[in-house]
Amino acid sequence: MKSYTSPLSLMWKKQTEMEISYLKNKSTEKLNIELKSIKEIKLTLILLIISLYSFSIYGLLNMENRPLFLEISIIGLVCISILFIQLAKIKKLKTELNKRKV
Repeated sequence: MKSYTSPLSLMWKKQTEMEISYLKNKSTEKLNIELKSIKEIKLTLILLIISLYSFSIYGLLNMENRPLFLEISIIGLVCISILFIQLAKIKKLKTELNKRKV
């Protein structure tokens, strides 16, 4: 009897294989440039998240239009998820660069 593999796991496997081949086809210089740009994006996201949440907390405590500030905090949550995606990309790039150093 064959074991069942879900379409989602097949899609995930195909995506990771594409990412690996994408990284292997790039030069080390381009990977370093991409790593630097992703780190800059990470820093920008962190500053954006801090400013959104500080503005949201201030608005919730001092203003009357509370739904607006709740929506702003939801935007901060979305930015946090984008931040985790960027951190995963940084990890993949660093592992590929470490493989090339050896």
